[in-house]
Amino acid sequence: MKKLHVITIYLLLIGGSGMAQMRISDKPASSTLASTTLNANSLLELESSTRALLLPRLTQTQIDAMQGVPAGMLVYNSTTNLLNIRSNTGWVTLAQAANAASATNPWSSSGTVAYTNQTVGIGINNPFSRLANTSANTLDSQGFGANPESLSWRATQPGYAGVFQNSGTLTNNNGLLVKVTASNSTALEVGQGTQGANATPLLVVKSNGRVGIGTNNPFSQLANNSGNTTGTDGNGGNSGSFSWSVTQPGYAGQIYNGGTSASSNGLVVKVNSNSATAFDVAQGAQNGAATPLLTVKSSGRVGIGTSTPQSPLDVIGTISASTLNVNGTISTGTLDVNGVISAGTLGVNGAISASTLGVNGAISTGTLSASGAISASSLDVNGIISASTLNVNGTISAGAFNMGIQYIYEDYTQQAGYIFKYVKTCPSGTKVIGGGGGHRDLNTAADDIVVNYTGPDPVNANAWAVIVKNIGTSDRGVRAYVICAKVQ
Repeated sequence: MKKLHVITIYLLLIGGSGMAQMRISDKPASSTLASTTLNANSLLELESSTRALLLPRLTQTQIDAMQGVPAGMLVYNSTTNLLNIRSNTGWVTLAQAANAASATNPWSSSGTVAYTNQTVGIGINNPFSRLANTSANTLDSQGFGANPESLSWRATQPGYAGVFQNSGTLTNNNGLLVKVTASNSTALEVGQGTQGANATPLLVVKSNGRVGIGTNNPFSQLANNSGNTTGTDGNGGNSGSFSWSVTQPGYAGQIYNGGTSASSNGLVVKVNSNSATAFDVAQGAQNGAATPLLTVKSSGRVGIGTSTPQSPLDVIGTISASTLNVNGTISTGTLDVNGVISAGTLGVNGAISASTLGVNGAISTGTLSASGAISASSLDVNGIISASTLNVNGTISAGAFNMGIQYIYEDYTQQAGYIFKYVKTCPSGTKVIGGGGGHRDLNTAADDIVVNYTGPDPVNANAWAVIVKNIGTSDRGVRAYVICAKVQ
């Protein structure tokens, strides 16, 4: 025979306030449980030691079809086997699946899992954001941090704070996706610093595609600074440039290829325009006027000391080399070569110095000095020519001409009333180019010396002869000299 359980309903009217409390119990009124005083804060109490509350069981479709659902309504979702409660923004899951493997907390068997205000804390009961194991914010280099919907994670143990591994082998087994909608935001930042302080930027990826290393405001596609660097023509980088700036001692950039094959090259610089600058080395402030040092134009012209070369090699200043061989024109301010100069035409607005100078054309310069041979079709020097050997198949024009010149003289005592011939000969390997003679001392006694002849010696073509007469009454000092040079 079935036993009929009597459910006792207690209704307690409270004073004259019109308020009531209700208890539903399957216990006899005389039992300890049934006689327990109602909690003053409760409106309805359920009392049983063998039964429980069974909520309405609705499918997901039925739940979604409900209209005007008030916040706080509780149902059992028979589709997901989860409890749902209605919030101001929609249905929220309250519990784990009824068929969970264990009633033990599946997140942490010894830690804390808290769910409050639509946030989940792991290891804490006051999570900072939607899913967090910390209650504090973490700031980037600009002072921005997480928001209430963020994932906030903090670690203090050795090792990485986060690890992502995709062990798949397909082409779409990717690693990590970071995506932003705004075009002027930061997509990714790696920084250094304490949790609540502004970080020092290490690696920053902006939503416009620019990547900053050590800066949160990269000037261009890949940069470690936020400023532009201008060249000698006043032009700087663009949004697609590589921009790098350093302030420490040492080189700003190094490129090394340790390979040993024929294609183990160093650096390629290539431009498509035929009127642009391919390479510009200059001195000056980052975004200020620059002094040109080395310029390579896309036309093939190279400028040293100038950003606008007018010839294949245009040098403003001094050229110094062991050997210089140019199949064309050399135009420079000063040319100093410790070796051989060979060119089609040589025009120097300054000095030329070389051990050997061979020009299949004209030489035009301010000063020409060679320790060896000079050879040219014509020679035009507005200054001094100095060389061991000078061979010009044409015209020589110079302000001063010095080709191993020697000045040889000798002093004599000329007796009164006598006439003498003095001859001075050039050393072997030289030719006489001039000479002279007369009274040795520049005083009134010079009136006693009369020069009858001064010129090449008729007997020796490589000597100079001077014939003088002392018409005075006292002996006088006279000098005879010859000028010799290494000329052919």
